[in-house]
Amino acid sequence: MEDINIIDNYMDEREFRNYIIPFLEKEGFTNIRIDDTRTADLNDYNNNDLTGCKDENEYTIRALANYAITKKEVNDTVNDMYNENVSFGIILTNTEVDDETVEYAKQNNITIYDRKYFTK
Repeated sequence: MEDINIIDNYMDEREFRNYIIPFLEKEGFTNIRIDDTRTADLNDYNNNDLTGCKDENEYTIRALANYAITKKEVNDTVNDMYNENVSFGIILTNTEVDDETVEYAKQNNITIYDRKYFTK
């Protein structure tokens, strides 16, 4: 529970991105790479922060600390997936995400790891 307090109150986006790499490895991701910021989108919250592979599939991975996840963020991830020619996405956040948004993400091949994941 102490980790979630640190994430909530002391981590910025970059620190959260670096923090979640071991979680991704635990979930079976390999070849995890930090996105090249020189090719990032103009919208600060529409950047996939990482890419990685799992079960021979490549993923675009977004780490959004202290940011409410809605269908907009799911759609932004879908756009990133399209632009990067990958079929799967991951959104990680320390906030709670409602069931409707989680289901919408699943319909678009995106898995959301929210606050429940980081507090178990």
